[in-house]
Amino acid sequence: MRKTILFLITSSVLLYVYSLACMGGQQQKGIEDKTIELDAATKAKIIDKVAETVSEKYVFPEIGKKVADYIRKRLKEKAYGSITSMDVLTKEQTKDIQTISHDLHMGVTARGKGPMRKAPPEIQWSERYLKWQRFQNYGFKKVDRLLGNVGFIALDEFVFPEMDGKNVAKETAKAAMTMIKDCYALIIDLRDNFGGREEMALLLLSYLFE
Repeated sequence: MRKTILFLITSSVLLYVYSLACMGGQQQKGIEDKTIELDAATKAKIIDKVAETVSEKYVFPEIGKKVADYIRKRLKEKAYGSITSMDVLTKEQTKDIQTISHDLHMGVTARGKGPMRKAPPEIQWSERYLKWQRFQNYGFKKVDRLLGNVGFIALDEFVFPEMDGKNVAKETAKAAMTMIKDCYALIIDLRDNFGGREEMALLLLSYLFE
């Protein structure tokens, strides 16, 4: 049985939000088919679940509640009444969330394909996250020693150093800092960095400050 998976992305959490409704006759379509048609009941359940998750999980509870109240108010006003596709719904939800929260890190997007495995959402997220981060070298886009013995680190994301007591990006970070430890100067390029975990920021800072 296929279910819609919504990724609610915030500045501090990445949450799976499962719609409570199956897609009826549309079950056989992959969720990447963003033209999939939504009926009113399915939309209401998805929107309510997004509101519930923001209210419960957002890092600033007061703002999370304001966002949830606004989304539910928009639903009652039938603001989403003419929306029939998942793609349009997620874009409209993201716009409404950011209107109230002013947090451009937070939004909703639909992903996934095929039957869901029986693993809990948190486990599924961890597996996807770790696989993606390995591909991205845990945010360390480039580590180099430039002419004049100048260290250079291009860091595109502050990734979890550890997760559940197991190494994620910690060893990669240590290797990067070891490579530049004897440099006369250091450039850290954060131009493409979109944020991440403060634990990684503090780990890197520990090499530079008492």
